[in-house]
Amino acid sequence: MFRKKRKLSMLLIFLVATAIIATIPMVAAAEGTLDLYPQNVSWLVGSEPVGKKFTVQMNITNVSNFVGISFSFHWDPTYLNLTNVLFTNDCVFGTAAVPAPGGTGGTTVTPAAGNWKTITYFSDGNFSQQAYGEIPTYVPLSFTSPTWGKVVTLEFEYIGAAPSIGSPVDTDIVLVNNDYVLPGGYKMATQWVKTPGPVATTFSVLGSAHFHYEAQPMLLRRPVADFSVLTPTPIYVGTTVNFDASSSVGGCDGDTDPTPITMWNWTFGDGNATDAVVDTASNIYVAPGVYTVTLVVVAPGVGPFINASYQNTSLPFMRSVTISVLAFTGIDVYTENFRWPWYYTDANGTGPLQNASCFRPQENVDLYAYVFYNDDAVQNKLVKFYIEGPINSVQNFSFTRTAFSSNGTVWNGTQMIPMPDGVAWIPFRIPWPCDYAQQIVFGIWTVKVQVALPDVKPGEETIYEDVLHFKVSWQVTIISLSVLNGTTPTTQMKKCEDITVKATLSNCFMEPVDAVVAFAIYDDVGTIIASCHVKISMPPEDPWCTPGETTVNCTFHIPKWAYVGAHASVYANAYTWWPWEPAYAVPWCPEASIYQLEILK
Repeated sequence: MFRKKRKLSMLLIFLVATAIIATIPMVAAAEGTLDLYPQNVSWLVGSEPVGKKFTVQMNITNVSNFVGISFSFHWDPTYLNLTNVLFTNDCVFGTAAVPAPGGTGGTTVTPAAGNWKTITYFSDGNFSQQAYGEIPTYVPLSFTSPTWGKVVTLEFEYIGAAPSIGSPVDTDIVLVNNDYVLPGGYKMATQWVKTPGPVATTFSVLGSAHFHYEAQPMLLRRPVADFSVLTPTPIYVGTTVNFDASSSVGGCDGDTDPTPITMWNWTFGDGNATDAVVDTASNIYVAPGVYTVTLVVVAPGVGPFINASYQNTSLPFMRSVTISVLAFTGIDVYTENFRWPWYYTDANGTGPLQNASCFRPQENVDLYAYVFYNDDAVQNKLVKFYIEGPINSVQNFSFTRTAFSSNGTVWNGTQMIPMPDGVAWIPFRIPWPCDYAQQIVFGIWTVKVQVALPDVKPGEETIYEDVLHFKVSWQVTIISLSVLNGTTPTTQMKKCEDITVKATLSNCFMEPVDAVVAFAIYDDVGTIIASCHVKISMPPEDPWCTPGETTVNCTFHIPKWAYVGAHASVYANAYTWWPWEPAYAVPWCPEASIYQLEILK
């Protein structure tokens, strides 16, 4: 009985012990999971990140702590290059991670899929020497998160060619043969390395990240022309006008990138045009006006893929350019347009260094000086007038006058009279001395005017001047008079025969002038025996003050009742109109005559 009880007691103890042992938890392999993130990396041509790089990280989940880990990545070096390996702060290892024993990161292996590159890292150098079943002696490490962590981040650079439309690049980054050791010595591995050296193995894929890189055609768009005018306004005749078309935009021919502009076709609105291979152009306009400048750009498609609907020429882009008469700063002296008697002339000397038409003795002369700065009238500036008569051996006239440029009115000695802004005015009268008048007065007169205007440099002034010349003379002059028998000069005239009187006249005006030439023949006792009137148009004086000359002939019949004798005479004069209309007929000059002519029987 005692023995049975003892056996029963031992059985109960064994069963209890067995139950107790069964209830003691055993350190077992954890169900850890390894994966890669992101599992897909996708690029489009034209939207790639700067530098064309991306990262892939390895995560471990469902593991609270562990003491060591090894991992291998494989990738295709045709497309990708590993540029960096970063162990993250989520997992802190005892020592720096080192390459796998017997090899280095970047060892080439040959899996069934073809040539790849592999890199293997261990979390600690001691871990790489552990044998099967051995328990590591160092303290387990843990993640900052209780159930997961980022172990390592790989940075890849794309080194392959850019994909073409319809031919994307697809490749994988593969995670294989990952081992890790938990506290307590349980080793999660299908194969391990105990001695240095590479190990041939069948790769067990634990995770992968897919890389996809494709080209999509851009939306069709024809090129767009645009340009700006670089030359600041106002733009004057003769100025080089510069145009910039860098704001034009190329087209899209259906490929993955914009189609560049290769030709800029310009028309400048003045008859000039150019086809340029750069985006700038220039033109010089020789006349004022508003010109329309037109630009058309050409962006031809570049193969191999070109959409048949692509239009490679832009619509015309137009912009107007205003060209002005060149701006001047200075002074311009001129005279009045009206001349004696009742005659109007355009040759008043307007413009720099221009001559004016002639004046007659004792005629009143009005001198004007227009003061301007950048084409605008300048008021209240002191103007100096220097007047010099012709150089001669008797007496030289020379005098000076001053006047202020007008602000709308001037004082004429008795009252204020209107005057254009910026115009200074002085009058004077052509002198006519008692002796040697023609010798002193007739000839070329010179007027010089000066004014001080602001310079480009602040506070400084520049003296501007202009010079005007005009002639003083009889406006129309009979310079020669002769009697002809046929074509031979003669001093004798016979009764009942014809003779010809010839006169040569000069015109000192700078425009054509009409004149009526009157001839008269007097016999020995002063009786008019014949007369003639001829209307002529005389050519102008040239700009060098050479008078225009005209010859006029009149044929007379000597009457039989003419008084015979040696004191006959011929007179000639030029009038503004027919002499029998005295209200309009004024002599242009003193008459000319020939005395001591003889009338024969």
